[in-house]
Amino acid sequence: MKKNIFLTFILSCLITFAYFSEEVMKGEKKDLARMKSRLIDSSFPITELKTKNYHFILKGKLWIEKSTNWRIDQEVLTEIINIFQNLGRYSSIEKKENKEYFSETKTQFDVLVNGIWKKYILGNASKITGSFYIKDLDHEDLVNICLDESLLQVIHKSEVDLKLKKYLRLKNIINSKVSNFFDHNLLSGLQIDLDEITTMTIDNKANRWFSLDFSEMKTSPLALNGIKYRNFFNRVMEGIEKVKITRIISHGKNVLSNPRSRINFKGKEELNLKLYSGLNGKYGNYLKVDGRNDIIEVELKDSSLFFLNIQDFWIKKINYDIDFKKLNEVNFKISFDNRKFFDFIINDLESFKVIPLDKKVSFVSNTHMNFLFNLLFNLADFKQAHYTEKLQGDSVNFNKKKFDLYIRLFGKSFTVKIEDDFILVGDYNDKVLFKFKYNQGQIEPGFFDKIFTVVKK
Repeated sequence: MKKNIFLTFILSCLITFAYFSEEVMKGEKKDLARMKSRLIDSSFPITELKTKNYHFILKGKLWIEKSTNWRIDQEVLTEIINIFQNLGRYSSIEKKENKEYFSETKTQFDVLVNGIWKKYILGNASKITGSFYIKDLDHEDLVNICLDESLLQVIHKSEVDLKLKKYLRLKNIINSKVSNFFDHNLLSGLQIDLDEITTMTIDNKANRWFSLDFSEMKTSPLALNGIKYRNFFNRVMEGIEKVKITRIISHGKNVLSNPRSRINFKGKEELNLKLYSGLNGKYGNYLKVDGRNDIIEVELKDSSLFFLNIQDFWIKKINYDIDFKKLNEVNFKISFDNRKFFDFIINDLESFKVIPLDKKVSFVSNTHMNFLFNLLFNLADFKQAHYTEKLQGDSVNFNKKKFDLYIRLFGKSFTVKIEDDFILVGDYNDKVLFKFKYNQGQIEPGFFDKIFTVVKK
């Protein structure tokens, strides 16, 4: 799927500006009935592909770009090589002066096959037949009439229209800039195998440094009490996907400035990646990698690997040592002032009807109770806290803060308070404060004042 999307993009880039030769040779149709041979000998694989914009080399089983030693998107390159190997030669024109076949298009591509370089020039296309002209530079007086016999799944009006679209695809691949072919996954582009990494340290200006221990699956500093860890591999890959390679700068005198982040990988080898926001006085995102002489320009989206913080690797949920599937009922207590507590029970978890056990409670708002338990059980909009902190002090009255609710549930003590930006949930058993984001258009501070009503004497 990825390669088809990419090749469709390459096709569409220049299709509006394409120009076809009306016809430089009459009677060509009768020569296209049968392909005479492949333009490029398919008995041996293509091991190098070169144009004016790039030079790709097959090293072992990997395609890389020669000047940058950067890994190329393997799936895309495999499809592109398939296109070149499926160029069919249907006929030839022997003509010493053949400039008319290259009047609108004249672009060179070279391939290495079985240790021998073959050089070609792509010329114009015929609007009538859909065929196009390619000159083999080993035979200057011979012009080959060719068609692309590879697959292209694209909407087309006719067979000729499809042939012309294949021609445009080939032309645009040859003329494309090298960055279109890069493997945009930073780790695979640098040929870093995450399975071989033992520790990884991220140190950026936005957050304090932290390390990931891939063997123990722990962070340093450690997670707060009761907090579990996310899958490190998955989270790193999510952060990597937010980094896109846009350009590799390998020439000129370059001065980097304003360091913003550093990532250190340790495994079989050690590697440092340093991110800067200035290059020669220009603002952007520029990456310097140990052992490489070039500079990698990148585009960063939110939550990219370089600006993750330690809590991005934690599962920031309230910890309960119970099996919710085995629950038949839930007993809990709520207080508005941490002095007088009122008892409640939920004896049908499916209907979630809250029943007061204290006769002084005259009304219970199921809407407010449902909201509260979504918060406490990490459901709906509260699947995970935005941030966590270690609670300071042993009492629920820490910092003498007045809370909206004081709750006793499953042997644990909680406080809840809705502030302007977050809902604060204090877990006093694990000594963790959870900060949840909420929809400020639906609720506001004071929301829990109406969770139940007490009969006044």
